[in-house]
Amino acid sequence: MTEGRWVAVGAIAALVGAVAALATWLWPNTVQPVASGTGSVAPSSGKAGAGGAAPPAAGNSSHSSIASTPAALYTNRALTIDISGGCMYGLSALNLDKPSVHVGLADQSDLLYNCGDTINGPLLAYFSPNYNNEFAAAPAHPSAASCTLAIQSAPLQQMTIDAAPPGTAWCVITATGRIAWVRLDSESGRDGPNYQKMTFTATEWPAPSS
Repeated sequence: MTEGRWVAVGAIAALVGAVAALATWLWPNTVQPVASGTGSVAPSSGKAGAGGAAPPAAGNSSHSSIASTPAALYTNRALTIDISGGCMYGLSALNLDKPSVHVGLADQSDLLYNCGDTINGPLLAYFSPNYNNEFAAAPAHPSAASCTLAIQSAPLQQMTIDAAPPGTAWCVITATGRIAWVRLDSESGRDGPNYQKMTFTATEWPAPSS
């Protein structure tokens, strides 16, 4: 009986020794402690490991939004003011919503050519907006947005013909609230305070959205 008990104890001791040896072999292959004093972790390679997901790719979180320019209602439309037969009613006007020229003041007038006065005094002819419109000198690169800004920041009341040589351009808010660009291309037939004929080029964009 005693001999059998010692055999059993020996077997248990052998088993414990085998388990301890296995644990000693497994420990350095499963646990890699952080090096003392560093507190750092090795950087990830960026690749997904077994059972894990790859970290998100680096990117720029900022972005810019560029407002689209509205399509023009018409572009580079030719218009001509001709007062060679006399300056009827004291002015001629450009209707930029329905690109055309008419004599005298009308609600649809947008840019006025006010004839010079040769009877009551030396009044030089000048350009001006209609009473309910606005205009300003056009920027170098006109668009609906840049024209709107020009009118808001530096509106004009009028400009004489001597201050407006060919090549002068304006931005105009029309009778319907649209934005137009107008360039004076040529002027001819100077007669006292007036030019008898002037040609223009015009482009118009829709009214700004509110």
